[in-house]
Amino acid sequence: MKEIEVEETVYEEVQCLMHEAKSCKRNELMNDDISDSEVSATFSKGSSTPGPDGISSDLIDGAERQLMHDCLRIM
Repeated sequence: MKEIEVEETVYEEVQCLMHEAKSCKRNELMNDDISDSEVSATFSKGSSTPGPDGISSDLIDGAERQLMHDCLRIM
């Protein structure tokens, strides 16, 4: 397989997985409850690169901490 074909195949597979993750309500791993300690542990640890939702950790870290914690906890 040529390098470009491999990149396209990987890209298509990632897109498919992202779509599944966003649309599947029965996926326990993606939709399990998040604990307070998990939310707290994420602050100031992420990349400044936005995720698939378009939100960067810089934006989250810059928000009022308790409000953002509460929002992340219920998502």
